[in-house]
Amino acid sequence: MSKTVILLIGHGSRNPAGNEEFLIFTDKLRARLPGETIVPCFIELADVLIPEGIEKAVALGATRIIAVPVILLAAGHVKMEVPEILEHAREKHPGVEILYTRNIGVCEQTTKMLVQRVSEAVNGAAPSDDDGVLILGRGSSDPDAAGDIAKISRLFWEATDYERVDYAFVGVTRPDLPTGVDKLIRLGASHVIIAPYFLFTGVLIERIRGMVTDFQTRWPDVRFSLAHYFEYHELLMDVVAERIRQGYEGEMMMACDGCIYRIEAQETHGHHHDHGHHGHDDHDDHDDHHGHDHDDHGHHH
Repeated sequence: MSKTVILLIGHGSRNPAGNEEFLIFTDKLRARLPGETIVPCFIELADVLIPEGIEKAVALGATRIIAVPVILLAAGHVKMEVPEILEHAREKHPGVEILYTRNIGVCEQTTKMLVQRVSEAVNGAAPSDDDGVLILGRGSSDPDAAGDIAKISRLFWEATDYERVDYAFVGVTRPDLPTGVDKLIRLGASHVIIAPYFLFTGVLIERIRGMVTDFQTRWPDVRFSLAHYFEYHELLMDVVAERIRQGYEGEMMMACDGCIYRIEAQETHGHHHDHGHHGHDDHDDHDDHHGHDHDDHGHHH
């Protein structure tokens, strides 16, 4: 008898509140998809990691596992580390089919969520000549992931009447948040709306809040608004439900799963992800600078 289990993969956070939000998101998704068996797990920084999640799914009788990365932007974790973990699981459980869907990415729903979160931050006020919107990404050394923040900023600009829309990053790459704010102010914004392109809370969301307070002191004549991250937005659940459907139908599988370039890169680097600390996806719980990351393996799609 066949049984499909959905393995919902979150990033994991040093802030327990971020992990709790992901688990609450999982419960809300279960309520929305009552016919599905859903097992949540994390890439790192949490109790139940992906290998434990897979063992839970197998213990529930899974003959097929659809692994869904609830990650906004794909970088080292999504492209390299998770496929390797899933490959090991396939070797360990040859009787279980393990599929890997696309991450959340940049799509119509994420654009709409961003527009709505900005609208909420300004209490529904119409865009004015005084406004500047700064789309804020986590930051990644992966050019695809960093480029996606530029893309979502463009899509946001097209979807709204805001004239000044720019982007910045919290860490890893440039422009950083203070530089982005300064640029908007120099362009004439007297009201800066900062919109984090983040799923759940975490160390960096708290850091961003503190920085906004500092900005208010540094630029006393400028008004600042901070939009909420996506959290339990219905449109986010729409995307995840769509990824699950695509998994069932074999559509839009993650290209990096079984990718020859990833496998070659691993062999070249002798790379086994057991450092406990890895490359940058859109997560929000690493310091800004590391001696290494996993986003530079000559891996392009």
